[in-house]
Amino acid sequence: MYPELRNILTTIVYVFTFSLCVQAQKFSQSPDIYNSIVANCDSARHDTNAESMYRHAHKAVMLANSIKPRSAMETDSVAFYKSEALYYIGKYYKKIGQNTSNTNYFKLAKNYFNDVIRLRKTLSSVPDLTEVFNSLASTYYLNNQPDSAVIIYKNNIDLCQKNGNMRSLAKAYHNLGRLYHQTEQTQLAEANLLSALRIRQMIGDRTNIASTYVELSDVYATLGDLDKANSYILKALQTSADKHTYVTYANILHASYLDSRKRMETVQALTYLEKEMSVRDSIAKHNSHNMVAEKETRYQIQITESRIEAIEKQNEIDTLRQMQKAENDNNYHVVATILLLIVVSGFAIYFFRQNSNNKKLVSNLQSQNKIIQRQSEELSHQRDKLSEVYESTHDSIRYASKIQLKVMNGANDIKDIFPLSFVFYKPKEIVSGDFYFVKQIGEYKIAAVADCTGHGMPAALLSILCFNFLSEELVSTPMRHANEILESLRSRIKDTLYTKNSNDTVLDGCDMGIVIYKEGSAQIEYSGANIDLYITRQRRNEHSAERDIEVLRATHNPLGWFLKEQPFKLYTANLNTGDEIYMLTDGYKDQMSKDGTFGVIRIKKLLSRIANLTINEQRREVQSTFSAWMDTFEQVDDVTLLGIKFQPKKQKEESQEA
Repeated sequence: MYPELRNILTTIVYVFTFSLCVQAQKFSQSPDIYNSIVANCDSARHDTNAESMYRHAHKAVMLANSIKPRSAMETDSVAFYKSEALYYIGKYYKKIGQNTSNTNYFKLAKNYFNDVIRLRKTLSSVPDLTEVFNSLASTYYLNNQPDSAVIIYKNNIDLCQKNGNMRSLAKAYHNLGRLYHQTEQTQLAEANLLSALRIRQMIGDRTNIASTYVELSDVYATLGDLDKANSYILKALQTSADKHTYVTYANILHASYLDSRKRMETVQALTYLEKEMSVRDSIAKHNSHNMVAEKETRYQIQITESRIEAIEKQNEIDTLRQMQKAENDNNYHVVATILLLIVVSGFAIYFFRQNSNNKKLVSNLQSQNKIIQRQSEELSHQRDKLSEVYESTHDSIRYASKIQLKVMNGANDIKDIFPLSFVFYKPKEIVSGDFYFVKQIGEYKIAAVADCTGHGMPAALLSILCFNFLSEELVSTPMRHANEILESLRSRIKDTLYTKNSNDTVLDGCDMGIVIYKEGSAQIEYSGANIDLYITRQRRNEHSAERDIEVLRATHNPLGWFLKEQPFKLYTANLNTGDEIYMLTDGYKDQMSKDGTFGVIRIKKLLSRIANLTINEQRREVQSTFSAWMDTFEQVDDVTLLGIKFQPKKQKEESQEA
């Protein structure tokens, strides 16, 4: 009897331990964390204060990252609320960018909006994305990228029509019309604004009808139809009168005054002039009244920027407290489970003492134990397999980086073609969207630096494509001018990536600067697509520690689709002994630190200061300056800087003879 009782007790202890593990796993996540995520998202949605909205949204994201959902439905729910919080953070940075005119905030806003789109597309039931696309397109427009904004607005119009979201459809038409008006495409602006007006009148959106009236009035004033312009601005004033409405009204009155005066209608002209003076007087009073409020707003923006870090720290503390509370709740559940198991164990002992079939029950428990052990081994095997997959993927990306560097360097090192040169190349991730290119074809030496859109693996694939296009352009035809090479590359990239009226169109492209040097000459040829060329020249005082900087400005067009295409400008520049040229991507000047971005002014000072150093010293100085500036901040983009010191062939021979 006693051995059997010992076996029974041993089995009960095992069941007891296993039950504790099950219960601990079951209550490892408290429902309070999920409820807190929902509450913070709801607060961000209804907050009128931008800072408060950011604080709640940021806290919701942190909590969503800390929770481990227990079912597919809960996974979808947490992902949805996380995407909503990311959307409000994007709106916050977009607003700060508008108030401060800082393009870095627009980049942050675009990243957050794209994260929302990617996250929501992973859900089993994809929610309406039209409002997110409208915000993304608006951010592109505010960041002086109207071509991208046009494509997103057009695609969003199709999406709104499919979903039946009339409010977002009207907003997309309105914003597209305003964008066309800004880019002087007046007929398209009129058509889109009229579509927006019809929809807003149909759904009774009185809040936004006035803004469409104002934009239409401005369009008709541009077209010279002053009667229609005056009619729409009066409708806007009847609906909602703000500062922008009155300014447009004053401009239309002035145009009507000039028109009446031209037609010799003196009385009518004086009437328009009196009305204009009255409206402008009201505007002046309104501006003086709001001047103090505007200064106060800018001061509040500065305070808000300085308090963002404090808000994020406080959210981290709140999250830790929330998780501690959840852990305490877990302890309560575990204690309750222990008490329950003790009671159950007492009944089990009594039952087993009275039951003659205890051996069969013990055998069943041992079988279950084996099953559990097998399941545990399978889980351990799956975990090891996932770890192997991760390591394999990471190794593949590292090997891809080696291939990318080999493709850029080619069969020869850069110093075989330009002996006095250096490259500072620092990808944001393992692979890069930047590349540099050097090649000698006969008596011509070519050097180029390029920056493909984005970073990481997608940008690296695009960089390989553009690198191959450039190589083919140089070997397939006789040597051409630098601007002709860029024009040919633009056509090839557009043909490859852009498909008209398709949602699969790739808006990405490439910025590039290219230099061509003919051996034996003292002259270079340069053309650039959004990448400038810096030339450092020796000052008259040869003992000066710094150089003069000459900048050859690139054409403000990428190699890809652009709303207002311009021909690439061709430069020729004479070089003297010791002159040096530099080309770099925007990752260096856009790098953030506690003092803001590095910027073009610091770039010029850096190049002027290092130009008198040796090539190796220059590279070390460029690298140490970048590292010191970045400090503890994350690298924001891929970085490439190419420096070449030119020494004409004749001057080389003379220096060797001497």
